[in-house]
Amino acid sequence: MGKGNKPAMIPLVPRTARTIDLAIGERRDGPILQRHDGHRLNRRTAPRWVRSIGKRAELGLVHPHMLRAAFIMAALDAGVPLREVQVAARHADPRTTTVYVRRRQDFDRHAAYVVVAFVAGGSPQANFTPRLPTASERLSRPQDPSQKASQ
Repeated sequence: MGKGNKPAMIPLVPRTARTIDLAIGERRDGPILQRHDGHRLNRRTAPRWVRSIGKRAELGLVHPHMLRAAFIMAALDAGVPLREVQVAARHADPRTTTVYVRRRQDFDRHAAYVVVAFVAGGSPQANFTPRLPTASERLSRPQDPSQKASQ
């Protein structure tokens, strides 16, 4: 069941299918995912897992909706058409999906993203490939005159 108790068909990518096969093991019935005590997941188990994993990864407070938002923004970044992202996200109204487009554009304009794009050569203004100097280049580089005076 999806959002609003509507049935949802979601294709499984091969890696996810293999992970589910590993989670099921030899079992032939019961829930696909189980808690450590073997019981079914309840409404609170998945959010707890997500928070715990986020905490262990030192990501701060992470909640399941962040994973949903990350999927939607990654799909948009990958060039998936807006209508297809809307269908995948099961948004009834396309305006809901466009909220993520605006959110992504806000990130794209953020100074940190602009600087990274510039340094990586992803910006039209960047016509260089940054690299660190080699050890021999650092050693053969003339010293700054102000550093010579202090020696």
